[in-house]
Amino acid sequence: MNVRRHGVLRAAPWRIAGCVTALALLVSGCTSTASDGPTGQSVSGSPVAPPPSVVDASPMQSGLTGSIGQPFITTVLTANEPWPRSFTAEQQANALSAISAFTGYAEVVNSAQQDPVAPDWAAAIRKFTADPTAQLLIDSAKSLAQGRVHQIGTAIYSDTRATAAIDNKVTLVACVDQSSVEFRDEYGKPVTLPSQSQRNTSTASVYYYGPEIGWLVSEVSQIGESQPC
Repeated sequence: MNVRRHGVLRAAPWRIAGCVTALALLVSGCTSTASDGPTGQSVSGSPVAPPPSVVDASPMQSGLTGSIGQPFITTVLTANEPWPRSFTAEQQANALSAISAFTGYAEVVNSAQQDPVAPDWAAAIRKFTADPTAQLLIDSAKSLAQGRVHQIGTAIYSDTRATAAIDNKVTLVACVDQSSVEFRDEYGKPVTLPSQSQRNTSTASVYYYGPEIGWLVSEVSQIGESQPC
């Protein structure tokens, strides 16, 4: 329901409140209590062991493009050494694929929040993510669209690197810089979010779902203000 004030049609307060709640969840990250794999998957099949492969151990170059066709380099920057030196060639290959999926995740988060009224973000979101993160992003985009709120600016993910690669799971860590990000309603008025750190360290769990699906980001969590970056 919308409210008309002084001849202007405005979003009802409960819609704005819903947006703030959704944004707070998105900023704080999505976590899962499962220790052996993601939960509540909407993708076909369960995570499987990735095939062995060999990659160049030199630092990753961000020459990728995503669902929207824009280069990722302005959104996700990898560390000079994006994995531990102890990683085997197979672990390096898995880490590289996981970073690629995380890069897609970062791009689609920024894009969906900048233009939440665009038709059906679900397909683009599920190209790079699995539940619970995928459903959180889909619900958040819907809440933003309903509340007529959108993101201004772009969150930058830097120093992205793998910290562990075991079987079908790669754990990533990145510094998320939201200092240039703000949210505004349809009239350009800022929407206040709960207190948050402009720069914080986040972790992501990325799983392999087989050759037809590939690697998907399943769990993302913010370490908190106790570990800024």
